[in-house]
Amino acid sequence: MTVRIKYIIPFPFGPEGVAMRAAGIPRGALDSDTIVDCVAVRNSFDTSSPDAGANVYDAMLLEMYVVEAGLAAEDEGYDAVVIDTMSDSGLDVLRSRLTIPVLGQGTAAVSTAISIGRRLAFLVYVPENAFIVEKVIAYHGIGARCTVHALDLVPDFERLLDDDFETQLGRFEEVGRAAIAEARADTIVLGSGTMYQAAAPLQARLGVPVIDPASVTLRLAESLVRLGLSHSKVSYPSPPVIQDHKFRSLEGAS
Repeated sequence: MTVRIKYIIPFPFGPEGVAMRAAGIPRGALDSDTIVDCVAVRNSFDTSSPDAGANVYDAMLLEMYVVEAGLAAEDEGYDAVVIDTMSDSGLDVLRSRLTIPVLGQGTAAVSTAISIGRRLAFLVYVPENAFIVEKVIAYHGIGARCTVHALDLVPDFERLLDDDFETQLGRFEEVGRAAIAEARADTIVLGSGTMYQAAAPLQARLGVPVIDPASVTLRLAESLVRLGLSHSKVSYPSPPVIQDHKFRSLEGAS
């Protein structure tokens, strides 16, 4: 059974940026007949500032274009949708619009982490990025079990971790060890899908589970499809009238 997943990248990247994000797909963890198509949104918020996305205004811009990118997924023949951001932007809206499984990295990462650990430490690039994971933590009501720790690294959403990888990995290790020692964390959750390069080496250094949001979300989406499961339409009822055409008024629409 072939499983087709639409993987929505929440930034309007060109081919190079899409390829960088696609490189993080855990091909070895997915079945050989699972197809993941990476699709960038047409527009998003301005990412030039280190604290971009750390406010409700930017979050709404992100939500609009992620939703637009996913509206036709079911008609396009996809079996599931994965939203490539820990913010879960557009998750509830797309679950209402679609009947196929729709997963965001935040919810999938949290679900995985609480199934294997008791105290979770989320690593974010800069303090302003805590806004993103705190939203997910509050949504799931697990604040008493979680702490958020800033790496003080400037994110590059397109190029990901740069050529100075060893230095950056050292910072991940330093902050991770502090979270384990001071916050008694037993599980580390990477606070962005763009951090996937750090997951395996960091787990080896720290000796505790390190959750890569992209990997667990894709694997969970694949599993739900094969199990014949999707989100409940009791909680996410479909709209009585489909009005997808109204998204054409968004900036950049053809």
